[in-house]
Amino acid sequence: TPESELSRQETVRAVQAALANLPSAQQQVVARAYFEDQSHAAIAAATGQRLGTVKGRLRLAFDRLRTILR
Repeated sequence: TPESELSRQETVRAVQAALANLPSAQQQVVARAYFEDQSHAAIAAATGQRLGTVKGRLRLAFDRLRTILR
Protein backbone atom coordinates (compact mmCIF):
# COMPACT_ATOMS: atom_id res chain seq x y z
CA THR A 1 0.00 0.00 0.00
CA PRO A 2 1.14 3.60 -0.37
CA GLU A 3 1.22 3.97 3.41
CA SER A 4 3.49 0.98 3.89
CA GLU A 5 5.78 2.16 1.10
CA LEU A 6 6.02 5.60 2.71
CA SER A 7 6.80 3.98 6.06
CA ARG A 8 9.49 1.82 4.45
CA GLN A 9 11.06 4.86 2.78
CA GLU A 10 11.09 6.75 6.08
CA THR A 11 12.77 3.80 7.76
CA VAL A 12 15.41 3.60 5.02
CA ARG A 13 16.16 7.33 5.36
CA ALA A 14 16.41 7.04 9.15
CA VAL A 15 18.83 4.11 8.94
CA GLN A 16 20.95 5.88 6.30
CA ALA A 17 21.15 8.98 8.47
CA ALA A 18 22.05 6.90 11.52
CA LEU A 19 24.78 5.07 9.58
CA ALA A 20 26.21 8.42 8.49
CA ASN A 21 26.67 9.30 12.18
CA LEU A 22 28.92 6.32 12.85
CA PRO A 23 32.71 6.63 12.81
CA SER A 24 34.11 5.59 9.43
CA ALA A 25 35.71 2.40 10.81
CA GLN A 26 32.30 1.26 12.08
CA GLN A 27 30.58 2.30 8.84
CA GLN A 28 33.06 0.20 6.91
CA VAL A 29 32.50 -3.02 8.83
CA VAL A 30 28.71 -2.58 8.83
CA ALA A 31 28.72 -2.01 5.07
CA ARG A 32 30.89 -5.04 4.40
CA ALA A 33 28.92 -7.31 6.75
CA TYR A 34 25.38 -6.32 5.81
CA PHE A 35 25.49 -4.72 2.37
CA GLU A 36 28.27 -6.84 0.86
CA ASP A 37 27.38 -9.98 2.86
CA GLN A 38 30.96 -10.63 3.98
CA SER A 39 31.71 -12.80 6.98
CA HIS A 40 33.50 -11.32 9.97
CA ALA A 41 36.58 -13.37 9.07
CA ALA A 42 36.52 -12.12 5.48
CA ILE A 43 36.26 -8.51 6.68
CA ALA A 44 39.21 -9.05 9.00
CA ALA A 45 41.29 -10.54 6.20
CA ALA A 46 40.35 -7.84 3.68
CA THR A 47 41.02 -4.94 6.04
CA GLY A 48 44.01 -6.37 7.90
CA GLN A 49 42.18 -6.05 11.22
CA ARG A 50 41.99 -8.69 13.91
CA LEU A 51 38.75 -10.65 14.02
CA GLY A 52 38.05 -9.36 17.53
CA THR A 53 38.42 -5.79 16.30
CA VAL A 54 35.88 -6.37 13.53
CA LYS A 55 33.41 -7.96 15.95
CA GLY A 56 33.93 -5.18 18.48
CA ARG A 57 33.35 -2.48 15.88
CA LEU A 58 30.15 -4.17 14.75
CA ARG A 59 28.91 -4.43 18.33
CA LEU A 60 29.72 -0.76 18.99
CA ALA A 61 28.08 0.26 15.73
CA PHE A 62 24.86 -1.56 16.53
CA ASP A 63 24.77 -0.22 20.06
CA ARG A 64 25.09 3.28 18.65
CA LEU A 65 22.55 2.67 15.88
CA ARG A 66 20.08 1.31 18.43
CA THR A 67 20.47 4.49 20.50
CA ILE A 68 20.17 6.82 17.49
CA LEU A 69 17.10 5.07 16.06
CA ARG A 70 15.09 4.97 19.28
